[in-house]
Amino acid sequence: MMGETVKISIIIYSILIFILITFISILFLNFWGFLLFRDIDFLLGSIIGVIFALKNRKPDQSPLKIGIMVGIIGGFLSTIAPTIYICTVYQLSIDWYFIYIAILNITGLVIGSIVGLLIGYYYKKKDAKAKYSMDDEFYKGFIVK
Repeated sequence: MMGETVKISIIIYSILIFILITFISILFLNFWGFLLFRDIDFLLGSIIGVIFALKNRKPDQSPLKIGIMVGIIGGFLSTIAPTIYICTVYQLSIDWYFIYIAILNITGLVIGSIVGLLIGYYYKKKDAKAKYSMDDEFYKGFIVK
């Protein structure tokens, strides 16, 4: 029971970091994006959020699963605060609210899932390499010179 609580709290903290960094980045960086709308802001938030989740996970947890989960959920939830802020400050109608949140959701889900997948895959390979290197050390002790 305690292990599940730790797993869920790390994921929640990582998603909150993702949301906070993305929102602050959208507020202070006045850049619309390269390929998608506000993609640099989501990229910054997702990289930091996913790395935080993977560095603080338990060794038996799948890095790929946690990376994708934090990327997708964080990408979806991090669109709400900037949309409310922009629509309130510029006094946009409810129509613009839904258009803005839809466009940001596309960016958030695409960037979040790709970053979560790539960083999760990197940590998965890194863990596998560390496991095999420990096995190599064990077997090297049996070699007689």
